[in-house]
Amino acid sequence: MTDILAQQRRELVEVERATYSADNFPGSAAWNENKAALAALRAFDACHPEIVAELRSAREAREREERAYWDSAAGREKMMSM
Repeated sequence: MTDILAQQRRELVEVERATYSADNFPGSAAWNENKAALAALRAFDACHPEIVAELRSAREAREREERAYWDSAAGREKMMSM
């Protein structure tokens, strides 16, 4: 069930990103489409906080892993070679 909900959220995010453009002006059809996509994503998040928490936890784990790499000898060596 969680996998299906996570996939649904990814699809909502894709729609929101696909409809966003800095060129959209308030009131335009494209702007309204993006606002509707954003509202759908926010509504999904409000109904499924467990999915948001799971995604946040996964992101934090990836960030910890990345920080640990850059703090390691191999990471510092790679940083110095850049």
